[in-house]
Amino acid sequence: MKITNVETIVLAVPLDRPIFFATRAVRKRDLSITKIHTDEGIVGLNCVPIGEPLSVMSIIERKLKPLFISEDPLSVPSGSGTRCTWRCVGDRKGSAIRGKGLKGLAKERR
Repeated sequence: MKITNVETIVLAVPLDRPIFFATRAVRKRDLSITKIHTDEGIVGLNCVPIGEPLSVMSIIERKLKPLFISEDPLSVPSGSGTRCTWRCVGDRKGSAIRGKGLKGLAKERR
């Protein structure tokens, strides 16, 4: 099985009740959903509930997507979790993401 596409969807979910802070009211929750498509028709989903959704989408589309295309999604050791996924792909693809995290990738210039 190979990854054929990585897609990011930005969502704004309205809250039932606003959350009030000293300087603003939050009326919606912004998040990013990442869909990982495989050549066998299986689609994996991941929610990124932190960060500015358009920035997260940009990082995934420009920096991470090229690293995942044609990788085997099952090649990550069992029980290792997401952190190992990024590290394992980084190890196989060189130093593209190793040791940088999403903040480091966001600061890089093309």
